[in-house]
Amino acid sequence: MWPEGYYYQRQMFSNTKWTKTMEKTFFNSLVKHARSGFFRPKRPNIHAVMCALYDVNKQHGTKVTFEWAQTRVARLRERYELFMWVVNTDSVIWNPQLGSVTAPDQVW
Repeated sequence: MWPEGYYYQRQMFSNTKWTKTMEKTFFNSLVKHARSGFFRPKRPNIHAVMCALYDVNKQHGTKVTFEWAQTRVARLRERYELFMWVVNTDSVIWNPQLGSVTAPDQVW
């Protein structure tokens, strides 16, 4: 017999591997909610994250937890802020067609 609370812990601590397609689904859902006004920068955005999490779990048949989704949002926010810092550095040029930045050697 399993100890009391085992089923609850198994639900809460998912060992689902996060894939690129899950990332795309999650990101697209967050963008959809941002465009509709539900996602605001530097706010908890619980409603938007829960809706995006629902989309991921429904489309991919997973049981990803809310804590996991919050971690993904935090990581996306960090990556976005780093990207904006690099792109806004003097002499750095973002090329959207190549998906890369270019800069003179002295900048690097």
